[in-house]
Amino acid sequence: MLDISNQLQTAVHLEDIDRAIVETGIFDSAREFEIYAISNDIWLAVAGKERWQAEAKQAIRLGELQHVQDEKIAYLLSSSERHIGVLICTQDAQKSKRLSKIDFDAVLNLLSMAIDRFVLLHQKAEAEAMRRSEEFKTALLSSISHDMRTPLAAISASASSLASYGETLPEASRKEMLTIIQDQCERLNRYTTNLLNLGRLQAGISPDQLESLDLVEMLGSAVNTVKMHHSGREIIKSLPFDSCTVRANPVMLEQLFYNILENAIQYSPDNAPVLITGHKQAGRVEIAISDQGCGIPVSELNRVFDRFYRSAENIRKEGHGLGLSIASGFAQAFGGEIAAHSPLEMGKGTKIIVKLPASPSPSESIGQ
Repeated sequence: MLDISNQLQTAVHLEDIDRAIVETGIFDSAREFEIYAISNDIWLAVAGKERWQAEAKQAIRLGELQHVQDEKIAYLLSSSERHIGVLICTQDAQKSKRLSKIDFDAVLNLLSMAIDRFVLLHQKAEAEAMRRSEEFKTALLSSISHDMRTPLAAISASASSLASYGETLPEASRKEMLTIIQDQCERLNRYTTNLLNLGRLQAGISPDQLESLDLVEMLGSAVNTVKMHHSGREIIKSLPFDSCTVRANPVMLEQLFYNILENAIQYSPDNAPVLITGHKQAGRVEIAISDQGCGIPVSELNRVFDRFYRSAENIRKEGHGLGLSIASGFAQAFGGEIAAHSPLEMGKGTKIIVKLPASPSPSESIGQ
């Protein structure tokens, strides 16, 4: 009984409780019993041990402390206020030679306390997740309302001026206003794209969304898109390989590189080039994107990939701190990782390194 008590007192998760019951040897095998916990009317069970849930629910509905049905017996587990779970087993599963009825009742009490502790921890975790979700929603709405107000105001002002005075304005003024509208629409499009990508990450990326892609080709596509939005900015690409196959989603992989390049340009001087280098070795590929901006304080390096994080030096720049966070999320979804190094030289510059698993190219696979 002391051994059983020690086992159950150290169990935190439902799987730990189930394992503790198995290790004590109360039952002949793990398949002869199942444990259910009830948290806010949600039934929780160990994965793969949910065969008798209907019988367990029937026992709770009847409210009998011991309910016999279909050669199984269900024991209700209770706290001081409510039923918190069910132990259900076959009628001949208990090793009666080892435990008397008094001892088995004592085990049920210990099990009830362990389940009660698990339910309370589960409810606390749910409450914490809800709190974080609400904080995230509040920060997101605050960020959107702030960052979208400026482009919408610029679009509205330019459009209303063209509508009211278009025929009397000089050609140069009309072109300038149209350019403002186009630039601000692209800015809004980038914001909404990041928000959609954030939703994708929260929903999860399944393996069937991934395919074999040429990383160099996707990187080139991202560079071309960035140059469309920042004409005249120099981006130097220096890779020691012409192709590299990775498993990723094409839209997300291009967006990953686009976000890093956009970030590098945004925080660099207008005449400073952005450098792209690469390295491939032992089934891994690394892409490094370096800028010549103000750099990131060492104390803030671990936070640059957090949602909505922006350093105090760059707080006045446009954007809402989602670009690098989304890039990091995509890299992890593809089985890779991302890191930041700064400063690079003379206290300035930042290098973002993306590491992804490299797959054999079709030609390499045929050769093998």
